[in-house]
Amino acid sequence: MSHPRIIAIAFILLFALAACVDKPSSSARPSPEAARRELILRDIDFDEQSFLANAAAGDARAVNAFLLAGMNPNVKNERGETALIAASIQGDVAIVKALLGGGADINAKDKDNWTALMRAIRNEKDEVTQVLLDHNPDVNVQGKSGESALMLAIWKGSPELVQNLLARNADVNAKDMDDATPLIWAAMTGETNGAHELLQKGANPNSRTKSGGTPLIYAAANNHRELVRDLLEHGADPAVKDNKGQNAEVWANKSNHTEVINLLRQGKKK
Repeated sequence: MSHPRIIAIAFILLFALAACVDKPSSSARPSPEAARRELILRDIDFDEQSFLANAAAGDARAVNAFLLAGMNPNVKNERGETALIAASIQGDVAIVKALLGGGADINAKDKDNWTALMRAIRNEKDEVTQVLLDHNPDVNVQGKSGESALMLAIWKGSPELVQNLLARNADVNAKDMDDATPLIWAAMTGETNGAHELLQKGANPNSRTKSGGTPLIYAAANNHRELVRDLLEHGADPAVKDNKGQNAEVWANKSNHTEVINLLRQGKKK
């Protein structure tokens, strides 16, 4: 076969596969045989390692060719990452969409028990996060340390994402390995808006960590005044003590957080 002929065939296959990136359900999709030929012409081996490498490298056309040629979309690398998890870490929307359209397991977990959604949130890939949420993932998966997507959204400081997760029935009272709930994460980080959303959805204002810390104790210790006020209005008990016998006022006193101390004292009188 002449060299120009090879180039012409490659161009036709590339054009057809490019259309599949935007139209994965098209009835005119190339056959598995055509997809494999396209990979051959691009000098890409049809194996799991090459599939994962091309997904991580952002080659959407190659990923589509692999999927059309019959590659299992849920193979994993040595870190337990699927192509979907790797693409979510990179924030590659085109590849994420291609993989989801090709049967990728949205709830597959890596070695840390994190899903693609959790990795996207952790790496602040907002567009990919929304794409994943639109495909109805399990939002209550917890990592090896007990962290959940909701906790990560609190850590990120995104009340909009918190709302989005709560609308999908994220567990407001899930506990990590230290028994910290999303509300305690919010109290530690000072995420006032996110904390308010959690309280509105029934988060326990008196939950306790293994050391006995409550949301109010953490908020008071860190001088998060508005959060202290919101917690008190939602039933947080200022008299509760941690395992060392210290309540929120004691912690506020340590750093002379005068306004917080006054709020706590007013809360005791109610």
